[in-house]
Amino acid sequence: MNRILIIDDEIGVIRYYKKLLESEGYSVLTAKNASEGTMAMIKAKDVDLIMLDINMPEVDGVYMWDVIQEYNDQLKVLIFSVRNIEEQKRYLPFATDYFDKSQSVEILLDKVSRLLGNKKSETIRASS
Repeated sequence: MNRILIIDDEIGVIRYYKKLLESEGYSVLTAKNASEGTMAMIKAKDVDLIMLDINMPEVDGVYMWDVIQEYNDQLKVLIFSVRNIEEQKRYLPFATDYFDKSQSVEILLDKVSRLLGNKKSETIRASS
């Protein structure tokens, strides 16, 4: 079973996406900030994908990205933000993929499936 770590400061967002991903058969760990995310990543050595929010208080997703890269630069990271995808790419151009939270859950599930199947996700643009 694939294991996903969601790092986001909004508890409602964490609960929603955790429930969604678990209903699809994924094992989901959560962290509400970068410190918890770091500890979860170290404890659960077999995380397959990290869904990382950029906008978090105290330590943002850009700093957390650096921590993840030092820990395991082969780990897949899906940037997961309210910012549009182009803006996400400006902040973290080397992430595995990007998801704008205004996009449909079907797009998210497709991206997660592709990433965990070791396939590069196609660029899917949200309709304006």
